[in-house]
Amino acid sequence: MRRWALDLLVCPRCGEFPLLLVEHEVRNVETKMKIKAPLCSSYCSLTNSKDISLDKCVRCIQEEVVSGEILCEKCGFRTSIRSGVLFITDFQSPEELQT
Repeated sequence: MRRWALDLLVCPRCGEFPLLLVEHEVRNVETKMKIKAPLCSSYCSLTNSKDISLDKCVRCIQEEVVSGEILCEKCGFRTSIRSGVLFITDFQSPEELQT
């Protein structure tokens, strides 16, 4: 999963933005993409902030999150990233995680 996707995602349960990215494994990827302006407009998941700069974008497009989690700090929902794919269908509440 590419980090810049978090600039587009909101929590499907409560609508919170931004969501928090917890990276377990990240890999470098080759890209021929040349950027002239930041890809994100509201949130940078690389820095976990609204500070969006072009130099951070260059690093961001050269990396892919292979495994990790996306968390909603407001309502506690979470989903996993496995093999570079965000699994939106497995959102779980804190109560469901305890069972």
